[in-house]
Amino acid sequence: VFYIAGEAGLLFRSDNNGRSWQELPSPYEGSFFGILPLPDDTLLAYGLRGHVFRSADGGRHWQPVPTGTKALLTDAARLPDGTIIITGMSGTILTSTDGGQTFSLRQPNRVSLTAVLIAAGDTVVLGGERGLKRCPLTDFSQ
Repeated sequence: VFYIAGEAGLLFRSDNNGRSWQELPSPYEGSFFGILPLPDDTLLAYGLRGHVFRSADGGRHWQPVPTGTKALLTDAARLPDGTIIITGMSGTILTSTDGGQTFSLRQPNRVSLTAVLIAAGDTVVLGGERGLKRCPLTDFSQ
């Protein structure tokens, strides 16, 4: 299954390797910057103004998830232990240990983060305005 998140609240799903796409109902008219698939057909869509929405049914229904930030959210990843990380502007790092039902906000500095990647060697790589930073998984995991 593939997903696309976009401007004006657009969300799409393909169940056939991208040959055709179905528009999903959107919970938000603002811009999304990504959608993170999780186990059991759960999805997290994230974007402008700190908005995160969670679907437990493949995108048919959505619930807003409080984040404690108004920062633009840029990327997301799931650690091997299930911890979810969402990065954003102004140094925003959101973490969830309950499948995206709740998030904790960390903002160690004001350096914007645009990407998060789970790398080999039990490492999280954060990308942003000051380049790349390697962090151990234990900085984020349960």
